[in-house]
Formats: sequence, structure tokens, C-alpha cells
Amino acid sequence: VLCWGVGSLAAVNLGFWSMALTLEGYLRSSWSEPHQIHWKGTGGRPEATRQTQEAHPWGDQLRQSLYVLLGPEAWLGAVAIVVGFHWVMPACCTSTTLPSLAQAALHFVLMELIGDFGLYWGHRVQHEVPYLWKRFHTFHHGLTSPTPVGTIYINSVDARLQASIPLVLSALVVRPHFAVFYLYAAARVAENALNHSGLNGSPFDLLFLKFQWLGRASVTHHDAHHRFGGREGAVTNLGENFWIWDWAFGTLANHTALLETENKAKAM
Repeated sequence: VLCWGVGSLAAVNLGFWSMALTLEGYLRSSWSEPHQIHWKGTGGRPEATRQTQEAHPWGDQLRQSLYVLLGPEAWLGAVAIVVGFHWVMPACCTSTTLPSLAQAALHFVLMELIGDFGLYWGHRVQHEVPYLWKRFHTFHHGLTSPTPVGTIYINSVDARLQASIPLVLSALVVRPHFAVFYLYAAARVAENALNHSGLNGSPFDLLFLKFQWLGRASVTHHDAHHRFGGREGAVTNLGENFWIWDWAFGTLANHTALLETENKAKAM
């Protein structure tokens, strides 16, 4: 129960809340100003964020995030993981003996790739199937200028399709040690919070190795999805942590021409 249920849920919450609240504080400091993404015609990032939070108050976003991550559905999901993984995971995955650093690194990278590939398709299907868009995913896209807490301002079904199922599938394929899975789950949701921060080229990019030559997506990549490519029929920039899926499946779009001049260099 501790390994695959409570432990996994705790890792997700620790990863998300520690990063989201840190970023929310950073956004309120003058240090964040050089890194804020400003799109033309929005009046600047602070004004765009104010308009978004006028329609969807920050407190409402916080309450929804708490519900999705700590509410009854989250605990039911943890129980389901315990039951399912008990039968399919080999004993080495729950051993008290930690894996080698090389094995842990390999498993982490594989889960990053598999999990983001799953997110891409769990995300894309909700843009291409009208029922899923209107019933579930449009809720999240009310945030045209998101902030970190708004990452989980999301319908529970949407969260299952984009997060829970890809996370579980990555673990089932890779069969990692539970400690490596904790690290991956925490890092995954922490990077999701960064992707919703509206901060590009910040010191946090180094923490997540957001280098395009590694196939990693910039924060601008996902911010543009919320601003321009997030409507039914206009499906662009659907990957979150990697741009390679969008490139491979024809949904990659470059919106840097729509950035204010001082932000263009950071987005490249």
C-alpha cells in the first residue's frame, strides 16, 4: 500500500505543491519580470493574468487543484494502483535495495518519454473529439494566461487522460523501482507547474534541462497552446515536456512572431 498507493500520491502532491507555490511566489517578485512571456495585444503578462483570474479567480483554481490531487477520486486512484500493481509488478520493484544510479537514470528517462507521449495523445484526443473538448477539456482552457496553481485547474476525467493513465502506463512498461517512480512522478507534475508559469528562460529551466536540442519543450511552447492553439479544430503544441511529438505528428507551431520583441530571444 505504501509503495504504490499512498507513496505515489504523496510524491505527486509533494512535487506539485512545492514547485507551484515556489513559482507563485517567484511570479510576485521583481526577479520574474525579465522572464515573463508577453504576447502582443494582451497588455502585458500581468494584465493578461489579471483578466484570466477575473474570470477564473485564483482561489477557485486553488480549490480545484486541491480537490483533484487530494479529493476522493485521487484516493480511489491510489487504491486502484495498489490493487493492479500488486499483481503485475515484480518483487524487485518494491525491494528495499535501491537500483544502481545508471539503472535509475535509464528508467527515469524512459518514463519521461513514455509518459509525455501518453500525455500528448490523452491531450490531443480531447481537442479532436468534440464531446471530450466540450465536456471536459474546455474547462482548463478557460485559463488563457495560466499561473502554476492553475495547472491542476482541470476536470477529473481530463486529469486521468493526461496524467494518471500515462503515469501508470509508463510504470507498467518500464517496471521501475518504486523510489524511481516517486522521483519521476514528482518531477513530472513539478515541470507541468513550470509549463503553466508564463516564465521562459528562468533559472527553473535549468532544473528541468529545458534545452531544445534535447527535444525539450520551452514554457513558451505550452503557453502558446493556451493562448492560440487550445481550441477545438486548432490543435497545436500538445506536448508538454517534449516538442518532438508535435513535430512528429504535425501539430508543432512556432508563435514567436506574436511575442513582444524583448521576449523573442528567450523563446527560441
